[in-house]
Amino acid sequence: MTLLFESLLACLLLGFTCGLSGSFLILRRQALAGDMIGHSVLPGICTAFIASQFSLNPLVLLAGAFFGAIAATLLQEYLTRSSKIKPEMALAINLTGFYAIGLGLLTWIQKQPGVQQAHLESYLLGQAATLSRTDLFSILSSAVLCLFLIVIFFKELRVSVFDPLFAKSSGVSAAKFQFLLSSLVAVSVVVSIKAVGLILVSALLIIPASTASLLSKDLSTRLILASILGALSASAGAYISFIKSNIPTGPAIILVSTFCFITAATFYKLKQDQQST
Repeated sequence: MTLLFESLLACLLLGFTCGLSGSFLILRRQALAGDMIGHSVLPGICTAFIASQFSLNPLVLLAGAFFGAIAATLLQEYLTRSSKIKPEMALAINLTGFYAIGLGLLTWIQKQPGVQQAHLESYLLGQAATLSRTDLFSILSSAVLCLFLIVIFFKELRVSVFDPLFAKSSGVSAAKFQFLLSSLVAVSVVVSIKAVGLILVSALLIIPASTASLLSKDLSTRLILASILGALSASAGAYISFIKSNIPTGPAIILVSTFCFITAATFYKLKQDQQST
């Protein structure tokens, strides 16, 4: 029962965090950024695993995942600012490039004699049962940090997202706060991959935020709704995964969040039809 409670609490917190940070990705029209950061985590994890002489210490793997995500974020900023490559092209290049490196490293690790790599493979689809108390503490810390930074810098974040030119003229560094948003997304992805999986983590960033955008146009309300929807979807999906042990946590969470989106989209369409008649 303790394991179930801790796993559900961890998933609830990571869903809350992804809902908050994912809302800004929707506003910036950078849904692919979450996918790019998610795939960049794999080479970071593999590198940390190799550098630590095949240690499965969760803090070591978490640190490797974070550095991989930050490296991808910095490279994305560099490509879009220092070249003529369009942002969506840079995202696609980073996504496939980092994922290819990660798969190459994972394949090399699998061929090493005496190395137990099964725990690394759990990062692909996610499994809430593998979360430890260290993971729970990391998820709780990231949720508090994300909420704190968004509350403190809410005005600056809002103006840098909606009107970067006005932000610049007002003395607000849009680039700095956009990097802050990217860092928050990176943190959300890193703490979520063990439960959701790096393949599907971007969906947890985007789907609750997209659902909230159908329910409200006010930014504050959307942030609240997205965090609640993310938390409920993640905890419900984790519970389903516990009941049906053959269902990975990641797909279960995304199916629940997709159901919420379809329901909200249906009601939104019905409301639009009523207003047009």
